[in-house]
Amino acid sequence: MKMMTAFCASLFALTAASSVHAITMVHIAGSTTYAGSANAAILKSFDTGTSVRVGTTHSDFSKSLVTFFRGTMGSTTTIIETNFSGSVAGIKAVTLGETLEFFDDNLYLVTGTTMGITVSSNPTIPTFSVGAGLNDMPSGLNVVVPEVVLSDVWQSATLYRTPTLTGAAITGHAAGTVGVIPYVWIRTPSASSSVNGLWNMNHNILGMLYGNGTLPLALWSNNSADETKLVYAAGRDPFSGSRLAAFAEGQVGANSTVVQYHPLSQNSTPVTGLSQTGSITAVELWPDTTIASPAGSFVYGNGGEASGQALSTYMSKVFNIGTAGAMVAFCGTRDASEAIQKGAVPLCWSGVSLVSSYAMGSPPAYNYDLIRNGKYTFWAYEHMYYPSGTATDRKTVANKIATQLYNVDAQILMSSMRVSRTVDGGVVGPIY
Repeated sequence: MKMMTAFCASLFALTAASSVHAITMVHIAGSTTYAGSANAAILKSFDTGTSVRVGTTHSDFSKSLVTFFRGTMGSTTTIIETNFSGSVAGIKAVTLGETLEFFDDNLYLVTGTTMGITVSSNPTIPTFSVGAGLNDMPSGLNVVVPEVVLSDVWQSATLYRTPTLTGAAITGHAAGTVGVIPYVWIRTPSASSSVNGLWNMNHNILGMLYGNGTLPLALWSNNSADETKLVYAAGRDPFSGSRLAAFAEGQVGANSTVVQYHPLSQNSTPVTGLSQTGSITAVELWPDTTIASPAGSFVYGNGGEASGQALSTYMSKVFNIGTAGAMVAFCGTRDASEAIQKGAVPLCWSGVSLVSSYAMGSPPAYNYDLIRNGKYTFWAYEHMYYPSGTATDRKTVANKIATQLYNVDAQILMSSMRVSRTVDGGVVGPIY
């Protein structure tokens, strides 16, 4: 009887182990700005004609920063979980072996948080009900070290350069680089008409503004009456690839310590209660900040928003503090679009506007040919990395997603580029 019990226990353990090995599980960290493209590419990478279960933290699939996918890929049951908390945050976690919070592995069993979709070469992106409990992280969090990172910047541009990560393999193309990510500068609308003179950002202005935190509006408007009206710097935290790309492009140093502000109140309402109406009536320097996941702390003034989505929520507010000026910030074009539709004003970079037209209530039109042909230089490459020792099945999944991004879902396809650069913020030159 004891022998039979031992045999059954061994058989159960073997069966359980076989079941575990029959599932490929991949955790992806990285860029908040590229989450929309990544979510679409992941979905399309599952086997055609199969059903995929999806759980999100946002009713808009393209804005979901923490997402769960379960389906078959190469006929193997595959679970992909994402936590997009910043490109630098993702590289830090993968290189240093730090944990991030993902959805529970068994989320697909939880009623009301997932839905089935049928995948084809161009699947219909699902719409999720806000009332279905999809906007909150479930109680069973999965705290693990991610195996893959999607980054707006080269690993070599960050402070986390060792061990060197491997670029995902893309058939017929250079490893790792999956597309191009465009950025734009925006400002808040203002109670002062003089702010209309604030239409451009350049290397000189950027360095002074983010080095000091504020500058007189007169430096833009060329009007001495604006010398007492201040323009405030706003932006992302140091874990952001968008921030690194902006400061590399602006030649102030990719990992510089800067001075940034955020709204303290809107008509006496705390910043956490901001709506899409009203105005910014007070600001403060970013306080000393410590966050648990990803682990980090930022000194007084050097903090910033954890995502472009968070930043865009207040860049559309009318700036109305005393002798009013404005707030200025950098965003990926998708996050900037949200703010511009609600009142934010796009700025030129070094005299060139990526926005060809815009109006309240309508998505702005971007002229990406200016990037493809080299006239507009505020952009970066999107990369997918993993450690060299990553398990083969996980590499296969990452390579498939990277190839899908490269060929179809990247915001700007590599095949359309007529120029290139070799470092973040580097010289842009022709490849023809």
